Amino acid sequence: MGEPFADFAFACTKANEVLVACTAIQAFPFSVQDVILEMTDMEIRSYGALKKRGICNPAQLFGSPDAVAVESNGRCIMYYDEDMPPVRKQFSFAHELGHIYAGHDIALVTKLLRAKDMRHEALYKKYELEANFFAAQLLMPHQVICELSRRGRKITCAFLMRTFGVSGEAAEKRLKTLRAMRDWNATKINVGMTLDDIVREKFAPFIDATAPRDMPYTEEFEKELALQRERDAWA
Repeated sequence: MGEPFADFAFACTKANEVLVACTAIQAFPFSVQDVILEMTDMEIRSYGALKKRGICNPAQLFGSPDAVAVESNGRCIMYYDEDMPPVRKQFSFAHELGHIYAGHDIALVTKLLRAKDMRHEALYKKYELEANFFAAQLLMPHQVICELSRRGRKITCAFLMRTFGVSGEAAEKRLKTLRAMRDWNATKINVGMTLDDIVREKFAPFIDATAPRDMPYTEEFEKELALQRERDAWA
């Protein structure tokens, strides 16, 4: 089969739809487990529960140390390592939710995992990239980060970790992603409300609390983005 390409725009759109529709998300950080319970019929089970049933190493069985979504009798079940740090658990849950919302063929992935069949390795890579992008957008929406930057907040790994309750690794990757998105923080002119506008409107109270409107505007982060793009061009 041909090399499938990850559709980041689609993954971002699906994350935005969850951000807008889910009542369990009103500010950041939030419980992704609550989102799953509200927005899906996915069942959540721990690796510990499997160990009690005699499965000694669920992580090795599923090929994932953190979490995995599998299909069983027409139902999607997420198994996870309950001993993960909370911030890692958040991202893992969001990642698995991304598989569902991106319409990934969980039954196929389950079959490949069980058979250790790598013929569709490229497809699996596409799924993973899209799920990661979905998770990053869900936990750290670029629209919110953009508005916080416009209001003078310095967007650093430490700021993302503190504000959105994510790990240092997730925050660092998010910054790298944002720097790679050309004009990610440019003001868009649209007719009527867009999904981006709706996301910003929903989380306006959170944005106001995090960066009040009377904060002085700075261009420090925008300058850093421009410098980073220039450095990347020479890389």
